[in-house]
Amino acid sequence: MALTVNGEQIPDSEIEAEVDRLRDRYNRYVKDHNEEADDSRLRDWCRENLIERALLRQESARTAAPIPVKELEEAYKRTRSRFGDLKKKEALAQLEAEMKVQSLVKSIGGSVSSPTEDEVREQYEQHKEDFVVEEQVRVRHIVKHTDRGQEVAQAHVDILNIQQKLQQGTAFEQLAALNSDCPDQAGDLGYFGRGQMVPKFEEVVFAMQPGEVSDVFLTEFGYHIARLEDRIEAGPLPLERVRDRIAGHLLETRQQKAVEDFVDGLKAQAEISQ
Repeated sequence: MALTVNGEQIPDSEIEAEVDRLRDRYNRYVKDHNEEADDSRLRDWCRENLIERALLRQESARTAAPIPVKELEEAYKRTRSRFGDLKKKEALAQLEAEMKVQSLVKSIGGSVSSPTEDEVREQYEQHKEDFVVEEQVRVRHIVKHTDRGQEVAQAHVDILNIQQKLQQGTAFEQLAALNSDCPDQAGDLGYFGRGQMVPKFEEVVFAMQPGEVSDVFLTEFGYHIARLEDRIEAGPLPLERVRDRIAGHLLETRQQKAVEDFVDGLKAQAEISQ
């Protein structure tokens, strides 16, 4: 029996295309869950996906405002290669249908409230094991390279001159931005754990305390001066480091649930035969 949703027939070719699209993901799922692969179950998943897409497409066609012509034209220019042999008029119609669905889904998600600070904190406390990290440091450095054909003696003189300016009170960030051979982000390397930098560099910076500035030291890349900006001991990351990630995850989960509930409501009223 053909699959129909509110009188709209979904061809077998679409079902087969969906099966091909999801097969690898399905196989990974059953492997991760120690289950046996079942082709009939995969096809059930695919039919449900197509039913839900059809319901959203139908509802958005009925309720969503028309997409402005300028937006359609811009979207077509960005994506026209994916439409193959479709004529422009047909491609624009397909694009408009897709954009209306996106608009509907966005509006459903937009009605969901953002998580409160208490909810974020509760999620953090209940799932601290998800935020465990090894020891990390955040380092800012100044370097004069010796590994790219530069004169080693001159590089040493240059780094000693920079060290003297530091000792005279010039800001580390200023010297890193203006005098370092790696001036990006004023020498800020961000957070990293052991094994991510060369051994000599790590030997120096992991032995330092926050705010401490190293003496001049040599690695295979050149002469360095480093300042330890921060250290995170091994264990759960502090809430302030993961607050935005948790809040984003909670909001995304709520939005997804809102869309699922909306589709379930459409499905309850739909005429579906398969």
